[in-house]
Amino acid sequence: MKSQVTSPVEAAQRTVRCAGRWDGTDLTPVTRLDWLASGMSWLDLESAVLLAAASDLQNCSIGFKRDKRNIIECAELQSATPLVSSAVLAPGFASRFSETLGDSLLLTVPSRNKAFVFPKFGPDISRYSDMILNIYRESTYPVSVEVFELRGNSLRCVGILERQR
Repeated sequence: MKSQVTSPVEAAQRTVRCAGRWDGTDLTPVTRLDWLASGMSWLDLESAVLLAAASDLQNCSIGFKRDKRNIIECAELQSATPLVSSAVLAPGFASRFSETLGDSLLLTVPSRNKAFVFPKFGPDISRYSDMILNIYRESTYPVSVEVFELRGNSLRCVGILERQR
């Protein structure tokens, strides 16, 4: 079922933020009728989402991918539950990576279970594009093939991943 309650991501061509509800076993899109019946304003809904995202981030494992010289190239977030795509919206998400990846970050979210954070001025992200595109295509719940720049707590699309030749 396509989500009825969405908001745009700045400059994105293919990606929107979608409201959903986690019931402990499944992620269900929020319908427009459910949202209207709740009486929540858009700001109330965003506040609730940010609280849930902070909790979701606590349940993600974070690992680092390193190059041959043992220098960190990116962070990989994953979770058995499909809430990683929510966790990346958590307040302070970007600051968790400032010591290891710097303050200027790029983000990819190929599935609900996996995301990658790269330093903006680090290795060529295209070296990871085939791997990320495979995760997207093989996922039961794909999210996006777009690349986002993290600016504080906001996302801005800066490109689309393509297969390497």
